[in-house]
Amino acid sequence: MRKLCLVTTVVLVGCMDTSAPTLRETKLNPPEIGSPAPSAPVSADIVRQFCSEHALVTFVIDDGSMTDYTVKKPIFDAHRAVAVSAIITTGHGPYTVSDDQLREMQAAGWEIASHSRTHPDLTKLTTDQLESEIGGSKAELQARGFAVTTFVYPYGRGNPVVARTARHYYAATAQIGWGLNKWRRRDPFRLGREIFGTQYARPDRNSLAFYESQVDSARSAGRWLIYAVHELIGSDAQNLNSLLDYIEAQAVPIVTISQGLALHAACGDRYVTAK
Repeated sequence: MRKLCLVTTVVLVGCMDTSAPTLRETKLNPPEIGSPAPSAPVSADIVRQFCSEHALVTFVIDDGSMTDYTVKKPIFDAHRAVAVSAIITTGHGPYTVSDDQLREMQAAGWEIASHSRTHPDLTKLTTDQLESEIGGSKAELQARGFAVTTFVYPYGRGNPVVARTARHYYAATAQIGWGLNKWRRRDPFRLGREIFGTQYARPDRNSLAFYESQVDSARSAGRWLIYAVHELIGSDAQNLNSLLDYIEAQAVPIVTISQGLALHAACGDRYVTAK
């Protein structure tokens, strides 16, 4: 049985059985732990098959708490899945994830993103302050050895001035709201996110059934569903475990922001959302 393997410029490898009746019955897997980033381009055959209609799911975890490593990473590890850890680079106290922990996460396929230097409301800052918070946070993470291409807005808030500054330093930004992202003509500097978890989600939207319905919507429409995650409280850890099980059962790939953008770039105008 012949298989075709999708390889992007980042750590995203999955094999698709060409004898499968539909693309949605295939599975795009995250990379093996510790595997090097492949450099081969995406073949035209793979683009034609994968870019026809397929959902993606991404989990972006805000603030850079140590629990990203001690609580959330083990949950994702159990499902051989990866996420994005958005780091506040200064002034975040003793409960921040350490650089050694971040290096281990990055080696396992996680993406390290910037979440500003001190987590202010960026819409209230001067131009110089924006440069410090947005550009400065990237410089600090790079000096610590982390490749950073995504900026996550503190409080999910931005405006045109904030966006212009972020575009100068990053390949993508993530906000709050409109979390079912369309592929065609979607601005990578306006990626939307849906809230996950007790801390910030509305009570009527904080249930496994609701999260599963969001995955169903992304799958049926061929959309990129991005979640905003903070601390896991109460039943959140169990809901996350069960949601990852559900996503896997639906054969929807779980990717980082940079992985999703690499696939988007490879697909380009050939990406056609599901009807």
